[in-house]
Amino acid sequence: MRLRGTKILGLLACAAASSSARADDTGGLQDLLDQSIVSTASKTAESDAIAPAVSHVITAAEIRALGFTSVEDAVVFMAPELNTSYPVSIREGVSEIGARGVELRNAAQLLVLVDGHTLNEPYRGLSAVLGPAGMVPIELVDRIEVVTGPGSVLYGTNAIFGIVNVVTKDAAAFRGVRVGLEATTPMSMRPYVGAGAQFQIFGVDGEVTYEVQYYRRRDFTVDIPRVDFGADAVTGKLARFSSDPVGTGVWGGSRWRATDLDAGSGWLKMRLGEVTVRVGGLVAKKPLPLTTPNDFNGLAKESIHRVALDVAHQHVFSKIFQLSSRIYADSVDDSVILDASRAPVCPYADFGITCLVDNRYGVRWAGVEVQPQLDWFGNGRLVTLLGIDARGRAARAITDESDLVTHQPLTRSTGIVDRTDVTIGAYGQQTWRPTGWLALNGGARLDYDPRFDAVVSPRAAAAVEPWTGGNLKAIYSQAFRAPSLEESYFSHPLQVAPSSLRPERVYSGEIRLAQSIAGQRLSFGVFDMAFRDLIERHRLTPDEAQSYVDRGISQLPPQYDTRNLGHVEARGFTMGLDGAVADQAVRYGVSVTTTRTVASYGDRGSSAPLEGAPSVFGKAHVIVSLGARLPTLGLAARAVGSSIVQGVARGDVHAGTHSPPWLGLRVTASGEVPWVDGLSYRVAGDGTFGDTGPIVIGPNSTSTPSQPTPVLMPLQQMSVIVGLEQRF
Repeated sequence: MRLRGTKILGLLACAAASSSARADDTGGLQDLLDQSIVSTASKTAESDAIAPAVSHVITAAEIRALGFTSVEDAVVFMAPELNTSYPVSIREGVSEIGARGVELRNAAQLLVLVDGHTLNEPYRGLSAVLGPAGMVPIELVDRIEVVTGPGSVLYGTNAIFGIVNVVTKDAAAFRGVRVGLEATTPMSMRPYVGAGAQFQIFGVDGEVTYEVQYYRRRDFTVDIPRVDFGADAVTGKLARFSSDPVGTGVWGGSRWRATDLDAGSGWLKMRLGEVTVRVGGLVAKKPLPLTTPNDFNGLAKESIHRVALDVAHQHVFSKIFQLSSRIYADSVDDSVILDASRAPVCPYADFGITCLVDNRYGVRWAGVEVQPQLDWFGNGRLVTLLGIDARGRAARAITDESDLVTHQPLTRSTGIVDRTDVTIGAYGQQTWRPTGWLALNGGARLDYDPRFDAVVSPRAAAAVEPWTGGNLKAIYSQAFRAPSLEESYFSHPLQVAPSSLRPERVYSGEIRLAQSIAGQRLSFGVFDMAFRDLIERHRLTPDEAQSYVDRGISQLPPQYDTRNLGHVEARGFTMGLDGAVADQAVRYGVSVTTTRTVASYGDRGSSAPLEGAPSVFGKAHVIVSLGARLPTLGLAARAVGSSIVQGVARGDVHAGTHSPPWLGLRVTASGEVPWVDGLSYRVAGDGTFGDTGPIVIGPNSTSTPSQPTPVLMPLQQMSVIVGLEQRF
């Protein structure tokens, strides 16, 4: 066996030498040019062929040519293994992106970065900045690096599904001033202005780029089938879904202006010498998803205020040693206001009263990260990366209920959270490239959070180039998601705070093989992922509810608590083909992911396919450049297969009911307006072929359903996007 291994290594070495000898061939040169450079996987710029993770890069040229209007738009159409059950056109306010067929309802398992700055906030764990009303305008995006698979080894919490790192443009790529207007049907518009410049101050080189935008959307009406729920289980009277004192028991109809949204946002990046300052801001009023238990056509709005600040410094002492450091501070204020006339959401529903529920929270966090790097031989073959990230955070939250008509308080304030703590993460990574055809990477991170025992997140990866154009990767990694502060501390008469929660964990192994030939790349990968201790809202049995009363934790029997209940196994494979033909005039890509997911819950003791998880989904795109004065044409498509419908009360909503598959298409033409210097245009059509997605909406999404057939999320069928931009 030892002799056979020696022979194999010898053959691999010969293949690598042969590959180097033929690197000056046209096909080999094209393959080298087409290799993407990524930095997210190991916090070091490197070819994606040797990066210790499965990476995908979405470029600014692809974003424009394919008509993407937001980061979220680009990710769900282009990132091969990320998936969502929602079409982009109705997703604002939902923010739910999964990976490899696994979607989880709290949407906090994907880590989102902008220029390396973490945007996931600690109170709910959400980033909430990916859509068209996001913090980073799409014109300012240079590329989006997507890392699929666990990424906690360097970044800590939230990187269970992977990482989306939005890299903004430098002044060289964003020079001058630009103003633009983009409009979409149904009625929405987005004016924006941005600029980039290079300068010198006292002989020190500097640059600045920024863009600000305003997004407004109106007049999208959702037609929902009417469902007769009959009598309310709590009051015994016909259920009320409006402020009318007499209930009808009927939910559904035309929901007017269901997606009204207003948002202003911007991002600024300024560099002076070795110091880079980044500032982002967002003010938004957005709709709540149709899974919210408010009255039909009632009040349901969320207001968000966000600020992000990052000051980074990097100094190269020598070819061997460099030091990076940064300080950061973020603030989020969120307010959700809704009206509810149905018990038990409104405890006074039996008296014909409609409750106005006001749920507010604010969270602040700030920290410092220091990262030394040692390149032992000064040539990138043996590099040690170390880091420590210390963060302080403070969260405040409160829920008030008042009479919708009189505005008089109905109950004492609940959901009160007032917490301050400190978290610390320390990590180390070692990369070793002993030969030109072999790259090894290993590392681990230790995270301390006062709510639970310290968590270790290891990773080990090997990348081999065994023959010309071939690339083989093997990766093992673990990641975690710390419970959000809301999950740990929120309490309400209907829901008690947990005594303790463990972090969610994922254990992942994968193998990826890719072959490049004359600019065309074929890839195939298999993965096996195990999710453990997923945090779920648990519906209490009568005995469990009474036990909280007996122990003095609750005055009335609650309905829910939060527990580590979920376990999911996901196995599958991904195939992809991408490249360019006709002297780069035509670029294309296609991918298909199939997965088998099995979920089990500790309170049920049974296993079943995961709700909302499609067994197959695929993506494709093609970009055709017709010439300098002619438009560039783009086509992007994504197809999502059938899955079991998904409800908020996991496992309680119509198990076994399947949603139909659906297809989304985006057709785009873009280019420069002839005879007008600096004026460019973009026209796109967005269509969805399918009626509903696998998300249960309405009252049955938050309580035990009484109807035989669920009401599923409707899909918007068609929209048109038109944009003009003038550069000066």
